[in-house]
Amino acid sequence: MRHSLSEDSVVSLYDQGHKIFRNNFENFMVSLPLVDLEKALESSNPKKTIQSYSPQEVYFTLKAKDPSNLLSVLPHLSSEQFVKIVDYDVWKSDELVTKKLFSWLDLYKKIEPKMMIDRYRELDEEYQIAALSQYVKAYTEEEYEKMSEAEQDSLFAFPGKELYFSVVGLDKETHESVINFFEIAGEHNIQYAASLLAELTYNPPHEAHELIRQFRKARLEEDGFVSIEEATSFFRRLDVEKIKKEASVLSREKNNQVLSLVTEDFLKEVFSYSESHYKEKISSVQKNFLLLANALTEVTGVEVGDLFELKQLMKTAHGYVSLALEILSEGDIALGAKLLMEKYHVKDLFRFSLSYFYQIKSEFLLTLEKNGVCNTKKMRDELDTLKYGALLDRLDREFLGILGFEATELLKAFFGRFSFAPVTKNREYNEETFKTLSFAPISSLAQLHQAKLYLHKLQESAALKKA
Repeated sequence: MRHSLSEDSVVSLYDQGHKIFRNNFENFMVSLPLVDLEKALESSNPKKTIQSYSPQEVYFTLKAKDPSNLLSVLPHLSSEQFVKIVDYDVWKSDELVTKKLFSWLDLYKKIEPKMMIDRYRELDEEYQIAALSQYVKAYTEEEYEKMSEAEQDSLFAFPGKELYFSVVGLDKETHESVINFFEIAGEHNIQYAASLLAELTYNPPHEAHELIRQFRKARLEEDGFVSIEEATSFFRRLDVEKIKKEASVLSREKNNQVLSLVTEDFLKEVFSYSESHYKEKISSVQKNFLLLANALTEVTGVEVGDLFELKQLMKTAHGYVSLALEILSEGDIALGAKLLMEKYHVKDLFRFSLSYFYQIKSEFLLTLEKNGVCNTKKMRDELDTLKYGALLDRLDREFLGILGFEATELLKAFFGRFSFAPVTKNREYNEETFKTLSFAPISSLAQLHQAKLYLHKLQESAALKKA
């Protein structure tokens, strides 16, 4: 049984896999897909052009540029785009954040006050209730008359003073935004304002929140943000040897061979080659990388709207696919392009690298046990059942006293959900340079070779110290 909440938190971070060993060194450039919204505004039909973009592309671009700098774009968004932007951006840990929602609505108010109300009405009814039900309550004139003077002074009145409302529990900025919202609604559509206040006052808030959470989840699944069960399937192993044989058959069938001269980012070379050989398929494959990163958010604890972390997942996915292609094509860029564009989905290439790492990890643990260092059965069981948090915690406890802090950290980095290796500017590392190292997902055969050499050194060191 665990005795420390902090220890449980560390195990949880270990299990998520990508936050413990951060990649601070840019092995390759990976960016989220953006669109040219400024150019769209200059087109003959800005609305049609902007609405042709996927909601996630528009969201990434607005966040990258700051939506307050692109106010002219906002009126052209379709209802679907706006609702999905809300789905992406105004939630945290499965909870709707009213402050974030009203920061978007305030942008519309700057354009045209009534637009703030119109956009809010485009949201699901459950969204409208869940966002405000905890903070807003309506009172009739009769209820108002029974209140003390102090209570009356805290309320806000609609025109005619037949309906009053209170706003409590929000920060000052959001508090003022909500009051302005109802003032504008009362001016432009008093019937809607009164109806919404009644819904907020008499409908159970938790029911609306649960319903909109389900609706949001269904919409996010359309963008690849899958359930935890499906996301876990991305980490289930493939038959490495079978796939290598399939690639080998394709290799023998090919007549041309284009060998890579650079091992830093094989995938970049594959895409460059594909520009002239598979141009019509590139866009679809690139979208699959985003879908892959989206799918990984559930198991890694990344919020849908956390663009920095999503980019890190994109980088890891990029690196794993790059490594898989380099292994399967044996450095042949033309074959790598064929495998990526015609033979395998990026998900399967990602799983190939995971499975390849599994073989190395499993063999490492078996060798330690064979050399009498320790019994590794529980570690191997945790590796087999994808319990990465428990596995890294056990490695920490088992090897810290044998290998020391630096070596144990290197071992844990390799054995996590994503296999990381330390890198320095000259791509060489050892225990003495540990403090200057930056970890990165293993994404090339050169990095993998270095990691395997170090694992071998750890095996020898552990056996000697246990002897």
